[in-house]
Amino acid sequence: MNCQAETGYAPTSLQHGFPACGEDGPAYVEPMTHVVKVCFCPSCYVRGAARILNVITGILGTGAGEISENGSYTLETVKRLGGCRSGPVIVVDDEYHFDVTIQKVREIFRRSEE
Repeated sequence: MNCQAETGYAPTSLQHGFPACGEDGPAYVEPMTHVVKVCFCPSCYVRGAARILNVITGILGTGAGEISENGSYTLETVKRLGGCRSGPVIVVDDEYHFDVTIQKVREIFRRSEE
C-alpha cells in the first residue's frame, strides 16, 4: 500500500523506508488535512505529553501516525520541537503551543472548529 498515493500525505511514522521518501527526506505532497504534532522528547514526556496525546486522540478520534476518519486531521508524535523548557509542546498547522495543558488542548481544538 502506498499511503501517500492514496491519501496525499505520508505520516511521519510511515516515512522511513517508505516509497514516499526521497533522497533528501520525505517527499511530501501537501496534506489536505490539519497537521497536529505532539512533542515526545524526554522533557515534554515527563511534563505530560502522553496525557496531552491521549486527549487529542479522544478529540480527533484517531491515533498517532493516522489520519482522522473524516480526513480533517493528521496526528503525529515528533521529537525536538525546540520548546524543551516550555513543554509539553504541540504544533497545529505550524502554530506552536507551549506549556500545553488539557484545558489548552480543548480550547485549541474548539477554536479550530469555528
